[in-house]
Amino acid sequence: MLKLLLENGADVNDLDGNTALTNAAKKRDFLTVERLMAAGVDINRRDASGKTAAEVALSEGWDDGVEILTAENQQRLMEEAEALFD
Repeated sequence: MLKLLLENGADVNDLDGNTALTNAAKKRDFLTVERLMAAGVDINRRDASGKTAAEVALSEGWDDGVEILTAENQQRLMEEAEALFD
């Protein structure tokens, strides 16, 4: 279902200012985190409490979530930096 929604441009943020990615991090839902990142969601977007998904994962003590989110962020930053020099 998530894949179908993402493919059709569904808004991944709720009305309260929370993001699907931070909600997935709160639930320690690895598969949803991976799918949202693959869909290109903004991993640095802050939720209603001002936290990124990585910060939520950290506050929940979800080390695997912190690792995947920070690794993805580093990868995206490297790609952006490389594009500047092409």
